[in-house]
Amino acid sequence: MRDQPDRGMATAEYTVGTLGAVMIAAFLFKLGLDDNWFFDELKGIIERALRPGLLIDHLRHVPW
Repeated sequence: MRDQPDRGMATAEYTVGTLGAVMIAAFLFKLGLDDNWFFDELKGIIERALRPGLLIDHLRHVPW
């Protein structure tokens, strides 16, 4: 028999990964409920990241 490398995650690994993601989301949600500044900062970061032309402006100043 030939050993085959694992492909993907097993069900237990999916469960651990999902629980980890849920715990992080719950922590961020709780942090946002306690202080409104968190959601304001997060919204500002997302808006700056998605602002049209920001990437183009940065690329214009890169020395090629």
